[in-house]
Amino acid sequence: SLNIGAGVQFNITDHYGLFAEPLLAYDLGGNNGSLPLRRRNDLNFQLSIGLRVSY
Repeated sequence: SLNIGAGVQFNITDHYGLFAEPLLAYDLGGNNGSLPLRRRNDLNFQLSIGLRVSY
């Protein structure tokens, strides 16, 4: 499979930030043991968003 993604973060304070990380994945179809849903959808999009805490 091929995956591409990037992320952005907006820092609210020195320790807290909001983030968004989109990911685009393309399945090349070489895996016969994959799930049926994955075989029907070769191109998948995922968006992770949330609050990040760092110290």
